[in-house]
Amino acid sequence: MKEESIIEHFVNAIKTIFASVSSCPVSCLNIVKSAGDTRVHDLLVVIGLVGDISGNFYMSMETGTCQTIAKELMGGMDVGEGLNEIVTSAISELGNMISGNACIGISGMNLNVDITPPTVVIGDQISYSTQGHVYSIPIEVETLGAVHFNLAIKTA
Repeated sequence: MKEESIIEHFVNAIKTIFASVSSCPVSCLNIVKSAGDTRVHDLLVVIGLVGDISGNFYMSMETGTCQTIAKELMGGMDVGEGLNEIVTSAISELGNMISGNACIGISGMNLNVDITPPTVVIGDQISYSTQGHVYSIPIEVETLGAVHFNLAIKTA
C-alpha cells in the first residue's frame, strides 16, 4: 500500500537523521493509526507536505528534550534556558532535515512531494485537529528523550 511505504520513508528518515546528528540509539515505538485529534507537548513543529501527497508532518517534544537535542545538534554548545530562539531554530531545522530526507525517498516512488517552511508552536496545552487519520510515530532516543512524530497524509 502506498501510505505504508510513505510512512516507512518517514520512519527511515527519522532514524537516518538522528543517527547522523547523534551517537544515541533510536528506538521506534509502535506506529498507531488514530483519529485526527492529537494533544502534543511543549513544542510543536509543523511542516506541510504538498504535491502528489498532501498533509502535515508534526514533531513534538517536552522542553527538556528540546534543549538536550538542540545542544546535541549544536555540537555541545550551550543553548541557554527554555525554548529560546536557538533551541526552537535547531529543532525546526531537525524537522526540515527529517521531512526533506523522507521526501527524497518518496520521490523514488514516482511521487512529487515538497515541504513547506516549518511552523513552530510553543505552549503547555497544545492540541490540533486534522481531517482523516494520523499516523503516530513515537520514538525514544537514548539519553535525549522522547520525540513524538505524527503524519497526516492524503495521497492523490
